Amino acid sequence: AVLVALTIAVPAAAQRGATTLAALADRADAIVVARVLFVDERGDTGRRVVFATTRALVGDVPPRFALDEPGAAGCGRALFGLVPNAGCIAFLRRDGDTWRLVATDARALTALEPGLVAHLTDLLGARDVAARRACLVAGLSSASPRIRADAALALSIAPGTELLNVAQRESVRGALSRALVDRSED
Repeated sequence: AVLVALTIAVPAAAQRGATTLAALADRADAIVVARVLFVDERGDTGRRVVFATTRALVGDVPPRFALDEPGAAGCGRALFGLVPNAGCIAFLRRDGDTWRLVATDARALTALEPGLVAHLTDLLGARDVAARRACLVAGLSSASPRIRADAALALSIAPGTELLNVAQRESVRGALSRALVDRSED
């Protein structure tokens, strides 16, 4: 039954698999907790958002940095809807002297919520596959639906999933099911 549930849930979530917190962290040159300072809406030509780095989790990002995005609001736009003082976690890559998000959608610019920085810090501190798996299993019991869903998705595609015990597999299945229900209600 668990394998059937995973077989159904994983394809529905697979498009987000490359942008789990763990996958984003693996691809990032820098990860920062940031606050929006200024939003420059440029209509159809795009927007520029200036951020203040409040905490660097990985890498060396200046105290202030800007991200640019083309065009008007649309599916996959990361910067649309940001307002001054909004907190977020940015997964960044260096492109010459410029910083860019590691993914072109909002998944690489995660809204700040309780527990998220601690969970991400634990993920970043995991030194091997077993430690990362243990961190993700712990995320399944988080109070945050965001952390639970992300941990379940990451576990469903991570190497070594066969090493999960029955209770852990059931937790993954339950978290994926809840995430799919939550998504369908959005």
